[in-house]
Amino acid sequence: MYCNDTEAAKVNKFAKDFEIDGNIYGLPMYGFNEFVYYRKSVFNELGLEIPTTWGEFAALSAKIKENGIYIPMALGAKDSWTTYPFNEFMPFLVPGGNDILSKMAVEKDPFSPGKPFYIAYDMLDKYYSTKPFGDDPLGYGWDQEKSMFASKKAAMLAAGQWFYVDLEKEMSKETLDDVGVFVLPARETKDDPFRYLVSAEVFLSIPKYSKNADAAKKFLDWFFTSEYYKEYVTYMNVLSAVDGVKGRESIFNVAIANIPNPEVVLQKGGDEKFRKIANYISFDVKRMGQEMIQGVNFAEYMNEFNKKWTEAQENTK
Repeated sequence: MYCNDTEAAKVNKFAKDFEIDGNIYGLPMYGFNEFVYYRKSVFNELGLEIPTTWGEFAALSAKIKENGIYIPMALGAKDSWTTYPFNEFMPFLVPGGNDILSKMAVEKDPFSPGKPFYIAYDMLDKYYSTKPFGDDPLGYGWDQEKSMFASKKAAMLAAGQWFYVDLEKEMSKETLDDVGVFVLPARETKDDPFRYLVSAEVFLSIPKYSKNADAAKKFLDWFFTSEYYKEYVTYMNVLSAVDGVKGRESIFNVAIANIPNPEVVLQKGGDEKFRKIANYISFDVKRMGQEMIQGVNFAEYMNEFNKKWTEAQENTK
């Protein structure tokens, strides 16, 4: 059931970006940015600065590894979803990555040189080959990843704003003060726009055959216009979906404010054509992350996906 006529849809700043044929079927509860969490004391010890290009980020990781004391980046890739800051989001952050998934549905050979997926995954393949995640990132999962960062065995960890709530529960305030964040830089040079991602999350919708549609719409109106909503986004430390409502002031606001030459990219899911193709070949970017971390012949790997994509396009017309 569409929500066009609700007050909630009018105040939700993400709603129109996810219209389908002019109708709004779901309202995101909030948005969030992605960050690299880092230990300030490690950066100070090794004389490291916040990177603003991909080359600087890779060099920073290499310097941490060379020191031999810390793992550069914690990653528990036994849980495939933990690769999402890299393999899911990076294609959006390179040039041409806007609304990339729907474009791929009608594009020929989207895993070819010069295309967003190839550009992003080539960067990642080279980064993964330096083994920044320690000796066995596929041998442990998210819980161990968190522990490695919290115990300072790892200098960095990539995750969204939501992760800070976990850190607040697991760290003392003194230790938490040692945690900083920066936005993962996907640009090649300092002259390029610094593209950063905003994700709209947790869509609230009303079933088409709901017997309580009017009550559900009233709830949506209350939720997004109430004082409770302000308290909710403050507690969650996320981006408000409502203009004029701000969450708490935090290290995240500072990190975003310090982005040079910023360009916002809203993450969007693919359209129906994309979903048909993705389902046909069981397209899973997080699993691709696991495979790339394990080691692949990159050119052959991309060619393989071009062939799968072409076959799926032919069979899902």
